[in-house]
Amino acid sequence: MGYVLINEDILPKNEVSVDIEDRAYQFGDGAYEVIAVYEGVPFKTEDHLNRLKYSLDSLSIKIPYELSTLKEKLYELKEKNDLKNGLIYFQVSRGLAKRKHDFPSDDVMSTLIANTTELATPSDDVYNKDVKTIVVEDIRWSRCDIKSLNLLLNVLVKEEALKNGCYESIMQKDNKITEASKANVFVMKNGNVYTHPANNLILNAVTRLTLIDICKILNVSVFEEPFTTKFLKDADEIFLTSSFVDVIPVSMVDNQEIPIGEVTSKIQNELSKIIEIKISKAKNDL
Repeated sequence: MGYVLINEDILPKNEVSVDIEDRAYQFGDGAYEVIAVYEGVPFKTEDHLNRLKYSLDSLSIKIPYELSTLKEKLYELKEKNDLKNGLIYFQVSRGLAKRKHDFPSDDVMSTLIANTTELATPSDDVYNKDVKTIVVEDIRWSRCDIKSLNLLLNVLVKEEALKNGCYESIMQKDNKITEASKANVFVMKNGNVYTHPANNLILNAVTRLTLIDICKILNVSVFEEPFTTKFLKDADEIFLTSSFVDVIPVSMVDNQEIPIGEVTSKIQNELSKIIEIKISKAKNDL
């Protein structure tokens, strides 16, 4: 992928540098979003843009230009890089200013950067059978609803999972499951689906919301309420959701096997249909 978007300009990647005084670099002072792209078609762009605005408003950061213009620029970047399947990553920082904790003056403009990454879909092993997880403590800050650039704890718990031969870490706070290092967590128990409520302790992800809508289509009741680690380990089914990897069934939690059931498979199939319809409609509109 040879081009990046910086503010309003799309430039070759080798012509772009990061200023050491950008507050993203020094403080993680900003927010980001990631849009999945399937067969050249971005998925739920408006939802991601609206959540970016929510994060930036929560951080008192002004977006450089209108969301409609940002959408046009991101799509132009996708075409420039000929992205077929993968991700569009974009972030907005508070801008360039001398390093101090105070907000810079109002004349300092925020900085927008975006790039694209071509990805293959996860293997059948991840989708169907061999997703081991461990439970770790969630010691992140209390505004996880903001998709901020501060992801150090997410990085550490993901690495802990990998060191233990697992795919993912599932986090708990006060013995209640919150989310995974880079995914939301859903539990199937006695015919119902449970997931942590969308409050300040989790990210209300776009795929999470899509999966809740799919459960309604399948006449599966969804309860957005806290549940314990024991409830997680006693689940009939567990699955993780995030952009592009979509729905991943969990086969093990802390060396305890978890069944891979029919409901997870039905949800996977329904999401695939929604994506296929989106792709088909976009291509027909060309």
